[in-house]
Amino acid sequence: MAHDREAGTMRILQVSHDFLPGHRAGAEIYTYNLCREMARTGHDIHLFFTEHKPAMPQYSSREGLFGDIHYTEVVNNHCQKRFEETYNNPRMDEIFRSLIDSFKPDVMHIQHLLYHSTNYPRIASEAGIPSVMTLHDFWLICEQEGKRMRAYFPGESHDDAWKGERFGCVKLCDEIVAADCAKCWNRRPTLAGGLERAGGLALRAARRLLGLDLTAMARRHYEKMRPDAASPEASPPKGPLAAADITRRNDYIRDALAHVSRFICPSRFLAKEMKRYGYPEEKLLVSDYGFRTEAFDDFRRTVGDGIRFGYVGTPAELKGVHVLVKAFRELAADNASLEIFGDTQTFPQYTAWLRGLAGDARVSFHGRFAPDAVAEVFSQIDVLVVPSIWFENSPLVIHEAFMSRTPVIASNLGGMADLVENGVSGLLFKPGDYKDLAAKMRALLEEPAMIENLAGAAPRVKTVAEDAESLERLYGSCRP
Repeated sequence: MAHDREAGTMRILQVSHDFLPGHRAGAEIYTYNLCREMARTGHDIHLFFTEHKPAMPQYSSREGLFGDIHYTEVVNNHCQKRFEETYNNPRMDEIFRSLIDSFKPDVMHIQHLLYHSTNYPRIASEAGIPSVMTLHDFWLICEQEGKRMRAYFPGESHDDAWKGERFGCVKLCDEIVAADCAKCWNRRPTLAGGLERAGGLALRAARRLLGLDLTAMARRHYEKMRPDAASPEASPPKGPLAAADITRRNDYIRDALAHVSRFICPSRFLAKEMKRYGYPEEKLLVSDYGFRTEAFDDFRRTVGDGIRFGYVGTPAELKGVHVLVKAFRELAADNASLEIFGDTQTFPQYTAWLRGLAGDARVSFHGRFAPDAVAEVFSQIDVLVVPSIWFENSPLVIHEAFMSRTPVIASNLGGMADLVENGVSGLLFKPGDYKDLAAKMRALLEEPAMIENLAGAAPRVKTVAEDAESLERLYGSCRP
């Protein structure tokens, strides 16, 4: 797998949890753009990622090309029998050893280790390969995919920042408390039961909504994917997790990642939180993502009737779209509209609830748009609203707003508050407080000149080429 290369270039192994085309979130898009840019400048890039493919055997792998990027894809159907395997997975370690033996990278850049194994940096270090890691979320300290959100526990008061009418019931985790993390994990459908329980919700939904009983078919797929009875992975599942299991996980990950040379934090908030939970400050490098900016080179905004507030992204509860809709209902102005762009089929129940909540002809749901149409989307709005109720890291959509000189109203939370300078490039509002958001929107309606002033102060966005150059220097400084 190792290829001939020119002097000064490197063999770079990129590791990601998911990848295109099946997954199109910010981390996957960033990883692809970075790989393309580094390959363009002559580096030999190999991408290692996992994919959920229930029809394929667990841990089977294949190599291929996505565009001009060489990759190795490993099937991980999330049917591990023990909680420990979600972060310490001997089978993934074996596959990783084989990969670095064949590719022989000069450096490893980890984008995410979800669905992998946190032993990779140690294994690489033993082979003389340095590693850096970009932190896209809080997975190192939050086993629930790094979201730091959980359901309320029975009997727990809901009297917090997310007041009023709600769809579902989630709570922001300001503190990482092991006992709460264990309770949160134990409420998952995947708890200690492998794929059978993970599929239980889907099977019940199929029976209820479609009148289909798919249990037998699902069990056949499960039997194909489950580990061999003689293997260590097939040991009986443990009972519900305890606080000690969470503490052991977080300690293990922190120790395993001691072999990482630098952690790249796209926001100051993320760096501060990682230091707070035991990661060494001297290894935390605050450096925002680089972006492909050419789509906005000839950007022109269309002229609308009145002020068009916009939401761009998948309508999802964690994104706080209900907060925005409720805020907009507070505005009596006829010269305002709310334009919601994003796939309404990802969370259809939530979207249906939002439509009913809106009940207003001034609110439009435009649905899914092609990735290369993002500039066209921004041309149809005057103000972007980012109402997320979870700790966003460094949202792509805010950078897109800056590239299009679109003012941003955002939750005063996490990385959003790092990016938006209140009163300069945008406005910040109290997270989850739709009345405070409505007040900020009303201020722009009453003084439209503010929109032009905020737009003119949008900060410059780092390009992916600039990002790649700085990472090349970082890689070089980590090599022996």
